[in-house]
Amino acid sequence: GERKLARVTIDGPPTWPAMPSMAVQQGRVRFKLVLTTPAHFNAHWLPLGFERIKQDEISMWRGELKDIPCDIVSGCIGKPVKTGGWDMVNNAPRADEAVVPAGSVYFCEADASAEPALRKLHGKQIGEHTQYGFGQVLIGTWTWETRT
Repeated sequence: GERKLARVTIDGPPTWPAMPSMAVQQGRVRFKLVLTTPAHFNAHWLPLGFERIKQDEISMWRGELKDIPCDIVSGCIGKPVKTGGWDMVNNAPRADEAVVPAGSVYFCEADASAEPALRKLHGKQIGEHTQYGFGQVLIGTWTWETRT
């Protein structure tokens, strides 16, 4: 728009590293959900549909990621990022919205039977406005540690 030259190259989707194997303990798997692009969760830090619960005096959030029941135990979430832009259909600015920044990590647990579904989620998108590239995730391992 400022009479500057630009070059655009259109490639296929990125090739992500393969999802690592999950360690099972007591019928559960622990995994990290890593955002590789910002995620739109309706102005919240949690994916839609998660509710706070208390288990053994520990707070966590229970819900579903793409029909995979799981618990979010913890998260390393960056400061919200504002998105906006121009709505070319209505010839008006889009409202600024807060999104969870790329690089944020959620530490989760699920039943061991969820591993095949987690493999399908690896490299896919969650949240709202995925058609605009929001919510790309990778699944990583979260190792089990026993404290004494």
